Amino acid sequence: MLPSLGMSKDRYLQAGLAAGLLTGALAGLFFALLEIPFSTYTVAGNALLIEALRTIVPGEVASLADRPYPLFLLYALSGALAGGALGLLVQIAAAAFRISPGRRTRFRIPLTTLATFLLFFYPAVMVRTLQVPPRMWQPLWVAFFLAALLLATGVGWLAGRLLPLREPVRSRRIPVLVFSGLLVLFALTIVTENRARRASLIDYPTFGEPSHKIILFAVDGIDWPTIKPLLGTGDLPNLDRLIANGSCGVLRSLLPPIESPVVWTSVATSRRPEDHGIQGFITESSQPGRFIPVTNKHRLQPTFWEIIGSLGLTVDLLSWYPSWPVDSIPGIMLSDRATYPNVTGRVFPEQLEPVLDTLLTDFRSRLPALRLDLTSYVPDEDEDDLGSNGPAALRRFDMYILDQSYLRDLVTSALARRIMRKRQPDLLTVYFRGTDTVQHEFRKYHAARNDPWLASRLFEMTDQEMGFFGDIVNAYLRYVDREIGSILDLSGENTAVLLVSDHASGYSYDRQSHLQEGRLLRLLGWAKGEGNRIDRAGSKVVAHWDKAKTNSLRIHVNLVGRHTSGTVSRTEYEKLIAQMLDRLGGLRTTGGDAVFSSVEMGKRAGTRYSNGDLVCRINAGAVGGEIAIGDSLVAITEEVARFSRSGNHRMGGVFVLAGTPSNQGGRVRGATVYDVVPTLFHLMGLPLSLAWEGKPILDALDGEWRHGRPVRYVRSYDGTGGGSGHAAEGSGGEESVMEELRALGYID
Repeated sequence: MLPSLGMSKDRYLQAGLAAGLLTGALAGLFFALLEIPFSTYTVAGNALLIEALRTIVPGEVASLADRPYPLFLLYALSGALAGGALGLLVQIAAAAFRISPGRRTRFRIPLTTLATFLLFFYPAVMVRTLQVPPRMWQPLWVAFFLAALLLATGVGWLAGRLLPLREPVRSRRIPVLVFSGLLVLFALTIVTENRARRASLIDYPTFGEPSHKIILFAVDGIDWPTIKPLLGTGDLPNLDRLIANGSCGVLRSLLPPIESPVVWTSVATSRRPEDHGIQGFITESSQPGRFIPVTNKHRLQPTFWEIIGSLGLTVDLLSWYPSWPVDSIPGIMLSDRATYPNVTGRVFPEQLEPVLDTLLTDFRSRLPALRLDLTSYVPDEDEDDLGSNGPAALRRFDMYILDQSYLRDLVTSALARRIMRKRQPDLLTVYFRGTDTVQHEFRKYHAARNDPWLASRLFEMTDQEMGFFGDIVNAYLRYVDREIGSILDLSGENTAVLLVSDHASGYSYDRQSHLQEGRLLRLLGWAKGEGNRIDRAGSKVVAHWDKAKTNSLRIHVNLVGRHTSGTVSRTEYEKLIAQMLDRLGGLRTTGGDAVFSSVEMGKRAGTRYSNGDLVCRINAGAVGGEIAIGDSLVAITEEVARFSRSGNHRMGGVFVLAGTPSNQGGRVRGATVYDVVPTLFHLMGLPLSLAWEGKPILDALDGEWRHGRPVRYVRSYDGTGGGSGHAAEGSGGEESVMEELRALGYID
């Protein structure tokens, strides 16, 4: 029989709760502080905590908590709760194994701390977010365990020395004081911030001339790990200048899947995707079963350029993603589709059409020569396996995709310089997409240059390709830096400069676990076809491998109404999904290993634009095994496949604010993509909207400048803009856009 486990009767159980709360709170504070050296890791934790808080409290309260100090307390509260629960479990185990009271203290504290650290380091989340290859999962888990064990031993020893846990009656008060204190502090920060916002509420704004002109550079897909080796070396002199004269930090993106049009619309509106209506790269057309790229008209909330324009200020917006078709604004607007053929609504005002055509003709004719600044590779001279799907064909295709983005960036920056030579608007926004395209297509060569040993085990490439593409990521960064410098050279002295990126970049791997999905699904009775091929006609499901997420098989139900050859009705859909979840989740190899580490419903399962009704991830430990279905065997192997891209998205982007209002040399913490527009409006002397998700990044501003300009609010800017939410179709170069999205791996 176990000793009594009631809190009032078992003093050591109370002591276990106290130890758990204290060490859990300490663990939570530790992980909050990890943002200093490991910001790209903890930003995922910050977003997860806020999303968890949203399930408990209203969204406006959760958004108030998304700041460094409240997040610090939220980590501690979460750690205290988890640690307290684990402390109780450890005490129960100590009682069950008849461990003496004297040894319980030494047994309880390290184990509770270890469990709390392991829980809060969320290694599974990190592995998924970083998308490391499966072969590295086990070494990472071992590394996490050893690190947690070392930390737990040290903290446990310290706690054992400092806490009077051998006097449980006294320690009974500790958990109440710790948890109550943290909860009160957290509540006070939320209430104080909310009262301050309400006290700063004003009627619809009236203002004079803005004190600063502003240039906003939106640079897609850059991150600090990629650009830091180039800083201070003369490679990026203009970015060096901005950082030296301003504040900088990590800009947290949205939780995965990180899709550029979704993130940039969240930047432009300071609203969540479910509020602004842009949910991915594509959406359903008015024609059943047909999909089109998202457009400016699918957006439901007003953007910063619409609001600023409605207030009588001048704003020029160049190539924002998405920005087709263009809006009528008090300034110039260049669509992100302006360089595609046969596109209407590509520039406002229409009088700039001849200027745009002249720029396009000039840069198209010079593109092969200009490309030599990035790479010595000449597609027309590469005759190896011409016309096949081999390495040379992939290289030429990479060049085609590069040229699309390079041409767009060349035209964008040329038009920006033309604008600045004539007059500087109140706000100029210049968007560069090529930085993201280059990392998608050529990131493995960048990896090979920095870590040849690791890259050789993840990717397939030749020495000749390394000579062509080894420096192309850095070369494109140098090109964008020059373009930024040429625009800044034309700006006035009283100009504030914002530089932001929507996300960071990571790797997609050539080496992946694989099984013959067509044959497997056919043997399970859900598909028809021959070999590994699935014929949609007559099949209940089809499937494809998600190259962005290592070893993920996405299964689509052939749903009536969603596909022209649909075979599964809506009433059959739920039954089939339940059957697949059960059968696929229970699949084992002949050696007893689970075939899939997880079988989950897709993010938008059942909808027209679903990217998979089920997502199945191969268990790395099952590689080399076989699945027996009847008399047939399906092997699980590791394959090496050359893809046309090797980069994808991560959460930690870049934020830089430079100019007179900035806190020179300052470090920005806790900034998110939602905070860009609130910061922009505060710089321009405009009130913020209470409906926005973000807050101004005050740490980036000079203290004296900030003190003289309190933050003001209006209830909302509703009615000043926003699209219809309906598809804008035709004359938008849809086929060209879809081809580029397929090449970059965004859609299938």
